[in-house]
Amino acid sequence: MEGEQIILSSDTEALVLTSKRVRYSSTAFGNASLVSITLDAVASCGFITKSNPIALVVAAILFVLAIVERGQIQLLLVIFAILCVVAFVLTRRAVLSISSNGGHSIVVPANGMSSDVLTRFIDTLENQKMGEAGVVASMPIPNDIVERSQIPMPEFDMPRCPQCRAADPVLIETEPSNKWLCESCRHEWNETAVADAEG
Repeated sequence: MEGEQIILSSDTEALVLTSKRVRYSSTAFGNASLVSITLDAVASCGFITKSNPIALVVAAILFVLAIVERGQIQLLLVIFAILCVVAFVLTRRAVLSISSNGGHSIVVPANGMSSDVLTRFIDTLENQKMGEAGVVASMPIPNDIVERSQIPMPEFDMPRCPQCRAADPVLIETEPSNKWLCESCRHEWNETAVADAEG
């Protein structure tokens, strides 16, 4: 893109933050993906750790059972408990997730990235996004919008109940016209029907 500058990138340059977008490209096992999200479309970003805590619960139960049992069963229970702990450690994943408002998301495995690097990336992305918002906020407001905002709007007169004349009815419907309910006498009426009767 014109005027685009690289702000930050991962060691492998698979994840790149520029002055205009975030881009992630990866190839694994014959599959390729390229996801690009413009800064104005970034909805959220975060560092997420996913794990399978059930494996630890099963390991704890197996260790407790191993304390009670004796002999070969005890040894088997300890081995299975250790395998559950290993499975927990091996299936634990940390990812950097960047979501767009309505489109694709970027999910980057955080293997080998320290929490400082991830935090720096998130902070830099947020600062870039806020910088984009600042540019938009500093743009002049178009004249037609300014002119329309200066047209005086008529004051809204709250209707009174046509039956008991009580003030402050409750609006209960708006389609096809406003339908009101008087809380004093429980009378219901349509605004257009009253206007027609008065006119």
